[in-house]
Amino acid sequence: MAQGKHISDNRDIIELIEDYAYTLEYPPNLPSAYDYNNMWLMLDARDEIHRRGLDKDERVKEIDKRMLEGLKEFGTLIVYRYDNSNKPLAYWWWHLDKIARREYPEELLPEYLREVYKDLCDDNRR
Repeated sequence: MAQGKHISDNRDIIELIEDYAYTLEYPPNLPSAYDYNNMWLMLDARDEIHRRGLDKDERVKEIDKRMLEGLKEFGTLIVYRYDNSNKPLAYWWWHLDKIARREYPEELLPEYLREVYKDLCDDNRR
């Protein structure tokens, strides 16, 4: 598959990816993806994306980048309602708290997220 292509355009995949994106948009003052009470919406959607092998879909990659970029504004608010200690570090979306605190091992992030992570770390040093 050529880079930049969508892995699948079937309706349930499109809805799943849209649901994931929506967690970064609503509500605007504290999107669900970063909110203690609603974070499960993002976690469920991202887990399902991973389970279906959609991690390399360009739409997902763009949303993932936005997720990390949002940590600049909302990262200090992240508190997991769920125990994430049993989640492998490779499931980076379960460890946004560590990413926000710049404690996550950069080498475990997908390549396309490392530059965003470096920017977070650089912003923290300023």
